[in-house]
Amino acid sequence: LQPTLLLFLHRLRRVTVVHEVEGWLHDIRLECSADSPSLVSLHSNDSCCQWFLSRRELRGTVPRDSTAGHATPSVTEVTLAFPVGVGEAQEEGGGSQELPPQSVFAFLPLRSYGLRFIVQADFIVPSSREDIDQSNAWN
Repeated sequence: LQPTLLLFLHRLRRVTVVHEVEGWLHDIRLECSADSPSLVSLHSNDSCCQWFLSRRELRGTVPRDSTAGHATPSVTEVTLAFPVGVGEAQEEGGGSQELPPQSVFAFLPLRSYGLRFIVQADFIVPSSREDIDQSNAWN
């Protein structure tokens, strides 16, 4: 379970998974900063990572769903999430911690495109949810 899953599910603030047979617990929670709504903390068991969220409303030149027979508004919100402090913390060996490539989200993670930050948008995805439908003009 990826802690970043909670970044874009606006009504969900905590997920706890308990495996009673094997005796483990995985707890993920999201905390918003009182000082800055763009700064959030993701806690996963004993670790914590802060993220800066930059949200922008964009107007497209094509309707989101041109196959529906009626024009839907071509407005969406795109969010970029940047880790705060990654690369600054020194590991015991003296090297800096590097963030691995992050997933692109359409509210849930799709796949990685090699970016070191997260992109969340209202992408049109195929039923497999493994990729972005690159043939769709909205995307």
